[in-house]
Amino acid sequence: MAKSKKTLEITQTKTKANRQEIQINDMDYTTSAEPKAFADGRPVFCAHDKIVPIKELRENPLNPNKHPDDQIRALAAIIKATGWRQPITVSTRSGLIVKGHGRLAAAKYGKFKEAPVDYQNYASEEEELADLMADNRIAELAEIDSVKLAEAFEAVDTGAIPFEMTGYEESFYQELATALCEADHDKEEADDDTVLPPPEEPVSKLGDVWILGRHRLMCGNSTNAKDREELLAGAEPELMLTDPPYCSGGHQESGKSTGSIGTVRKGQTDAPKIANDILSTRGYIKLLTAAFEGITPLFAYVFTDWRMWIYLYDIIEKSGFGVRSMIVWDKETPGMGVGWRSQHELCLFGSRGKAKFDGHKGYGNVLRCSRSGNELHPTQKPVELMEMILDNMDFVKTVYDPFGGSGTTLAAAEKTGHTAYLMELTPGYTDVIVKRYFRITGNKDQIQLIRDGAPADPAVYAEIFDDVGISSEYKEGEYE
Repeated sequence: MAKSKKTLEITQTKTKANRQEIQINDMDYTTSAEPKAFADGRPVFCAHDKIVPIKELRENPLNPNKHPDDQIRALAAIIKATGWRQPITVSTRSGLIVKGHGRLAAAKYGKFKEAPVDYQNYASEEEELADLMADNRIAELAEIDSVKLAEAFEAVDTGAIPFEMTGYEESFYQELATALCEADHDKEEADDDTVLPPPEEPVSKLGDVWILGRHRLMCGNSTNAKDREELLAGAEPELMLTDPPYCSGGHQESGKSTGSIGTVRKGQTDAPKIANDILSTRGYIKLLTAAFEGITPLFAYVFTDWRMWIYLYDIIEKSGFGVRSMIVWDKETPGMGVGWRSQHELCLFGSRGKAKFDGHKGYGNVLRCSRSGNELHPTQKPVELMEMILDNMDFVKTVYDPFGGSGTTLAAAEKTGHTAYLMELTPGYTDVIVKRYFRITGNKDQIQLIRDGAPADPAVYAEIFDDVGISSEYKEGEYE
């Protein structure tokens, strides 16, 4: 089954809470391109009718667009470095600005004295205001293809010009590159790492429990004690293996978030994204502390990245585990990005009290495994990686994952003979896990939905098996 290229896209909402914070100062760069004219000594490349003093330009008082300070600073720095690439549009009817209020604000911030102006005729005030509003709104409706955005970043990142001339910071590029997880890695045939997209109308509902062979999956909240009790049904898993949200979509000390990875339109999220991935650092600490509270596994493996591991260390220690080692996942090839390109993720290993680790003595703490070629859950780990960990934990039989994601822990547990208990907050990804189990095992008869405490009629969830297919890796009895 052929897979299309990654179509993940970047959220850049215009709300204060989610707006990307841009900090761009004056750039050590001046363009050498030949201009059409000069405005206050700055090159003008755009078509224009006249160079006009800034003090003569008048804003339209009905302009609804607000321009935050960071945007204005960035635009002023770009104009200083590369000149005027767009004019300010003024109505001949009213004498007011129709397009370019942000450019005017940038000119004032940069203490420019002149700007290029394009004069346009309008038949009425209504027509003029409609053009003003459309100029703002049409731009908001644009969608960003994050793969092409990353490719464009890579083409710009040659050192010839300041990266900030793109309007983005290098850290944003790095976060995008990390989230894409190998954009060009397509697979021609379904395998254990292939994940189907979350459905628009999921079968699963909050509170549902799925019986998947010997495993249990709940659509619920891992920070809720009642949900945990219902999922575990009296079981006491010996091991916790989980890949929680890194909050890389919004890592800030301030408590603000800066966006998230998902399929989006500017200013609007249209499709499932990683739950809790836009939390602040404080939110991350609160989430994981609550999720790990009241659970009693003897051992824990928790994935993280270089930004969050120091916070995770304290969370694990305060949850009753002692951190024993840091494991490095070597992805074998670097991802896209700037400077030192990310080629690894981290996993903290902890144990409780005097729990005896009886794994294979020959294992080192660097696990080499290529990325999964998955475009639908940006942080998905390859099944092979989780198998490596579970193979080294063959002295325990049960594993708990409070952040089920796309179900990689369950897929690995199915192959290694462990019994998995997964909690997943979003109904869409709960469906994904059920579909994934069916696809890699072909075991429809051992899939059952428990809803409101009772087995549901199979007709209620029959559609979850539609268009799934069986993995080419599956062989009768292979995982039994």
